[in-house]
Amino acid sequence: MDNAREKELLYKLLYQVLIEIREEAHLKENKKIFYLSDLVHNVPLQLRNAKNESDYERILKKIEERAENRNMEKWLKNALSQL
Repeated sequence: MDNAREKELLYKLLYQVLIEIREEAHLKENKKIFYLSDLVHNVPLQLRNAKNESDYERILKKIEERAENRNMEKWLKNALSQL
């Protein structure tokens, strides 16, 4: 397998895992895990398509917007401050 194929598989795998976590959290009524997975489930595919710095900035901005819409700004700020 070449690196490009492996990279593509990893992005898709991460996306699929986050979708399944989100689905399970919904079924178990675990709001925190549902909202966390919902916040970032599209990020692996967005990263796959990123070409330059502005793409990464746009992805992070979209996460910030989604966090704001879901009242998760505090969680996101805290998580980012620990990185």
